[in-house]
Amino acid sequence: MRGLTAKSFLKDKNNKNDSKTLSRITAIIVGSMTFGMLSVVSLSIIVFSVCYMKNTQNLIFHTANGAMGIMNDWSLTLKGLASSAAVRPDLVQAMHGGDREQMEKIVSSFSEPTDVDFFAVTDRNGVVLPGGGHNINAGTGIRNHAGVADALAGRDGLTYEPLGDMKYAVAYSFPVRDYNGNLLGAVVSAYDLTTGSFVEHMKDGFDMECTIFQGGERMETTLAVGAGSRLDNASILHEVLEEKNSFVGKNKINGISYLCVYEPLKSDRGDVTGMLFVAKDLSEVYDTSNRVIVFVIPYTLLMVVISGLVISFAMNRMRRRERTVSESLFSETEKLAVSAKQNAATAQDQSASVKEIVATMEDNNALAENIAVKIQDVSGVAEKTCGNVAEGVSYLEANVRQLHEIASANQTTIDGIKLLGDKISNIWDIVTLINSVADQAKIIAFNAELEASSAGEAGKNFHIVATEIRRLADGIIDGTKEIKEKINEIQQSSDRLIIASESGTDKINEGVEGAKNLKERFGSIKNASEMTATSAGDITRIIQQQAAATEQMLATLKQVAGGVESFSGATEAISVASQKLQTIAEELAK
Repeated sequence: MRGLTAKSFLKDKNNKNDSKTLSRITAIIVGSMTFGMLSVVSLSIIVFSVCYMKNTQNLIFHTANGAMGIMNDWSLTLKGLASSAAVRPDLVQAMHGGDREQMEKIVSSFSEPTDVDFFAVTDRNGVVLPGGGHNINAGTGIRNHAGVADALAGRDGLTYEPLGDMKYAVAYSFPVRDYNGNLLGAVVSAYDLTTGSFVEHMKDGFDMECTIFQGGERMETTLAVGAGSRLDNASILHEVLEEKNSFVGKNKINGISYLCVYEPLKSDRGDVTGMLFVAKDLSEVYDTSNRVIVFVIPYTLLMVVISGLVISFAMNRMRRRERTVSESLFSETEKLAVSAKQNAATAQDQSASVKEIVATMEDNNALAENIAVKIQDVSGVAEKTCGNVAEGVSYLEANVRQLHEIASANQTTIDGIKLLGDKISNIWDIVTLINSVADQAKIIAFNAELEASSAGEAGKNFHIVATEIRRLADGIIDGTKEIKEKINEIQQSSDRLIIASESGTDKINEGVEGAKNLKERFGSIKNASEMTATSAGDITRIIQQQAAATEQMLATLKQVAGGVESFSGATEAISVASQKLQTIAEELAK
């Protein structure tokens, strides 16, 4: 009652102090959360910027790989067209006979259904026969082009070079040979890389800037600098054109920074005559990143404000619940103090009774231990006898297993000999067939000799061949006779071996049966020994379990005795603690 009176007296006086303390705690929590969230957001923005830039670079790199994949597909298409035309027999025949009309038809059958920009056939001097286009007509010499020169030297291959009025083209040249391997000319197919369709496709489809270079000159581009301008970065030119490596990184073009990839355009000989450029304007990358950041910061500040309001509401509610709990705590501690005093008196009486029980159990435990020692001696003798019998049984089982293994091996040998006999019979059939074929060959050879003799001088050579065939047939018949004799000898030996092995198997089976009978006798002795050892062991375990149970009961009673004494002391400590708890409850209720 004293605590409740103090609480009522001080309640109004401390309301203002409670409000100030709660406000300070709320401000500290909100400030810590604001600092933590702003730190996380700042770090997240940095990580986002780095990752976004890395992902953009990977996207550009993969787009460049896709563009090079399109180039590779074009080269495979050109190779397929040129090689298919070069190996056509009708083209080879037309080139041999100088049939231009037939060559025109063949060229048209390849060029018209496809979208290639150039398709032509040249003679061995590099002069166009049929086909052409792009200011290259029949009669024009194109041997000065690297790919054509390689094809006329017998090597097919892909090249990137100017061709006719195509400022820069990808071309494939394939040699044409006659049936004897003599070079007749070449087939050339090409795509024009300066029509603008390729770079515009990259711009419209992937939102990437794209440029086709010949050397350092832009032949076709989506950049504002336009075609005909040159790349002024010497390090990139050296890395791509001379070192023949890809370049991935940043480059400034006409005052604009780009994240870009330069890929070398290599011929089959390994020459690099141009480059493929794929890039993204860095200002666009930064704009996208900034738009994300502008959205994240206001959202973060809004979350901080909302979190502050929620924490303030939670702190006020916590304070009200704290006051209610402190009043209930004060009432319950008074009841706890009374109960603690009653429990202390009861615990002292129980402690004396438990001590008497412990003394009696100690005497019983000593008697049980003495009995267990005697039974263990008897159990040891029984176990030793059982072990000796078990060892004898194991030796006998090993002998039985060995006999079974010998019998199995002997049976395997018999089966193998029988299988060998079957195979020898198959050989006998084959020898009979060979002998029959030889007889027929001999008859045919004899008839052939008669026919050759009737043919006179014209059949002389045939008569010699027929005579040799008949002699060969005689030799085969003699050889098969010897084989039959050997087969008979092998079959007789095999039959004798089977009879001897089966006799040995019967003797082994008799030994196995005898060993089994002996094993059964030893098994009976072993079972009797095991029963004796088991009974002695059971008695020992029962005594040991009884002794263990007695020891456990004794230990438990000692623990109970100690627990009762501890409980007695604890109840006194609880009584003191309950009084202190009343004081704390009064302080919490203020």
